[in-house]
Amino acid sequence: MIVDVIQVGAHVGKGDRVFAEVEHGRIQSGIFLEPIPELFEELQINYQAHKGDFRFVNAALHPTRKEAELEYVADIRGLPMWSCAIGSMVEDTKRKHANMIEEACGRAPEFVKIKVPCVTFDEILDRHDVQEVSELHIDTEGMDKEVLVSFPFERFLPRKVVFEFVHLKQDDLQEALSLLLGLGYHLRQDDIDYVAERGDA
Repeated sequence: MIVDVIQVGAHVGKGDRVFAEVEHGRIQSGIFLEPIPELFEELQINYQAHKGDFRFVNAALHPTRKEAELEYVADIRGLPMWSCAIGSMVEDTKRKHANMIEEACGRAPEFVKIKVPCVTFDEILDRHDVQEVSELHIDTEGMDKEVLVSFPFERFLPRKVVFEFVHLKQDDLQEALSLLLGLGYHLRQDDIDYVAERGDA
């Protein structure tokens, strides 16, 4: 499989930059990971109208675990719309989100705790017989560095890597940036993400 994009933490697709590229026909193949069952179902529905080789994985990406505990806001009635997109394995990130929601609407969100299956990049790449990866997008609410550094860059060197950095500690962010710089990527900040592109892209 030649993969235009691997998206870790795909949520429901609609509204993000990857889905916009799909709508414009610039992305025609991809592997999309979303661990929360309700969001995973909506993700698949949102892609049904678009032609392409799109594969969906109802799991989280974790370098070592086969299962992990994740917390998310299931009922967002009366809360900011983005409250449905903050499922996280990281307690500090959950607390930050809870404070942001309460500041925005004066209500504390109720988090639901679930166990989700986990896969590694190598398992995904082998399962789908991936021969090439053009882009890697990571949005995992605080797990972004662990996910990024577990990607087998020795096997594939995507022309573009996008990862959310806003929840990372400074040491973790520096580790992520150093890895990408060492691989020859040029970096730029784009709102809450870093975008890394290779000079020969």
